[in-house]
Amino acid sequence: MIGFIVSDDARRADALRRALGRAGHDCPEDHTILPDQAAQALAARATQGIFLVVTVGKSPPAALRTIHQLRQTTNEVIIAVGPKEASVILEAIRAGADDYVDETLAEDELPHSISRHGATRGLAASEGELIVVMSGSGGSGRSLVATNLSVTLANIQGRCGLVELDACSGNCASLLNLKPRHTILDLCRRSEKLDRKTLEKALIEHGSGVNLLPAPSEPVRPDVIGDEFIERAVRELRTMFPKVVLDCQDGWNTDLLRRLSAQTPHFLVLTRLDFNSVCNTGRVLSHLEKSGIDRHRVQVLANRHGEPGNVPPAKIEHALATRVAHLIPDDPRTVHRSINTGVPFVVDSPAAPISKAVSSIAESFTGACRIVQKSRSAEKSPVAIVRRIPLRGLQGLRSIFSRRASS
Repeated sequence: MIGFIVSDDARRADALRRALGRAGHDCPEDHTILPDQAAQALAARATQGIFLVVTVGKSPPAALRTIHQLRQTTNEVIIAVGPKEASVILEAIRAGADDYVDETLAEDELPHSISRHGATRGLAASEGELIVVMSGSGGSGRSLVATNLSVTLANIQGRCGLVELDACSGNCASLLNLKPRHTILDLCRRSEKLDRKTLEKALIEHGSGVNLLPAPSEPVRPDVIGDEFIERAVRELRTMFPKVVLDCQDGWNTDLLRRLSAQTPHFLVLTRLDFNSVCNTGRVLSHLEKSGIDRHRVQVLANRHGEPGNVPPAKIEHALATRVAHLIPDDPRTVHRSINTGVPFVVDSPAAPISKAVSSIAESFTGACRIVQKSRSAEKSPVAIVRRIPLRGLQGLRSIFSRRASS
C-alpha cells in the first residue's frame, strides 16, 4: 500500500511519514497534500490500493470536511489523526474515516491501524525483508549476532521481528533479559489457529522494539516444529515488521530452506577464523547452493576477527572462493558483559568496534544501497564469486593455511 498524508502542518506530516517508513509502509516525501487540494489531487492521480492519513490539527471542522470530501471520491483506507476528544472522534468516523488515532500516540499506533484496515480491505500488505542468520559450526556467535542485529534494525526502523529456530538451546530471550510466557512450540501446537492475533500473543517485546518468538523452554526434536508451520509464521511476521531475523540452527534442513527461499531471504553465514570452522562453513555454503539458494543472497561474516592465532581473512576468502562481507572484531570483554547482564552490546557499548561492525551489517539492509565491508584482501584484489570448491577440496585447506608461517 502507498500512503498519502493530508495535512497543513509540514513538521507533523514529516514525522508521520518517517514513522510509516520505519514500519515498512511506502509513503514518499512528495505524498504530502494540503487539505484543500486533497480530493482534486487524488482524483488526478487515479490511484488504487492506497491509504490516506488526515491530520485534524487545530481546525477540526476543516479536517472533517476534508474527510467527508475524500470519502465521496474514494473507497480507500482513511485514518484520522487528532486530539483525544470524544466529540471529534465521533464526527471523524461519521465523516467517513475508517479509524481515528490519538495524535500523541500516532507514530506508534498509526502503522498498526493501517496494516489492520489494509488487511480487512483485502489489500496486499507490505512485506518485510527476511534475514536468515546461520553458522558453519557451534560457537560462531550466531544467536549473539542475530540478537544484536535485530536490536540495531529495530533502532533504525522502529520495530523488528526475531524468530529463534533452535529446538535445543535457545539463548535469544536470555540475551535480551526477557522471560517469555509463550514459545514457538506453544504456537506450533495451535498452528490450526495461526493468525495475526494468535501470533502477537506469542511474541514478547523488548524495549528496543524487537519482538521475539522464542525457542522452546525445554529441548525438543527439531522435527517437532514443522517446516510448513515455520513458513506460515514467518510469512505472517513479514506483514507485521519491516525486517524479520531468523536465528536458524538447522541449516541442513533442505525442505525448510526451499520453503524459505520462496520468500527471497538474505542468508548471513557466520564463521570463526580457524580451520575446522572454515571447513564447516564451506560445507554449509555448498549445501545452500545445492538447495537452490541464489549465491548472491548469501554473505559470509567472519566473527572474532583479531583473535590470536586466527587465519587471515585473505586465506579464508581464497579457501571458500567467496568474499568475506563483514569482519566482526573479537571483543571478549564487551561480549561477556553483554551475555552476563542481558543487555545487547549495541545498546551497552554502541561505540565499541564490535557494535559498529553489527551496525554496518544492519545498514547494509536499510540503506539506499548495499554497504559491503571489504576485507584487506578485497581492497587489494577483489575475489570473484566462482563455483565453490567441492567438499573433498576442503582437505587442501590445511596446506593453504599452513603457508601463513612461511609468509
